[in-house]
Amino acid sequence: MTVLTRLRAAAGELRVPRLELPVGSKVRVRIRARDVMIAVHEPVGLSALNVLPGIISEIGPSDGPIVELRLDCSGDALIARLTRQSIATLKLSNGKRVYAVIKSVAFDRRAVGTSSDMAKSADVEAVAAEDLFAAATSQDPQSPDPMAADRIAMPGEG
Repeated sequence: MTVLTRLRAAAGELRVPRLELPVGSKVRVRIRARDVMIAVHEPVGLSALNVLPGIISEIGPSDGPIVELRLDCSGDALIARLTRQSIATLKLSNGKRVYAVIKSVAFDRRAVGTSSDMAKSADVEAVAAEDLFAAATSQDPQSPDPMAADRIAMPGEG
């Protein structure tokens, strides 16, 4: 049984562990740099449920083996921490289109909240779009696909 909540953000759709919030609630999501993988082609066949397209806007200094990338994901800033070897192997550079991959289990209770005092360096503003647990338990019996009863409620929409 699915126990996730789907969030809508400028960066794209995020699936996180179930939140006890009404649809339409505004939340802040902290995405830790260490939890972000980078792909140069849109990945398929992954267990990770969150894939966000983005463009590399900055590659930090590479004094040691670790480098931080800043991504622009449709206006949301995301930071990924990689090794210099990965930067070289993937031929990453400013302006390159990439995909950020984040596992749903990377979002714990401290990473998703409504508090404005959460760190803002790589936070994403999002809106709770759907409780996938409720959708899975109330799906139309005529439809075997739990996403067929998909309902999105955004602030200001009727």
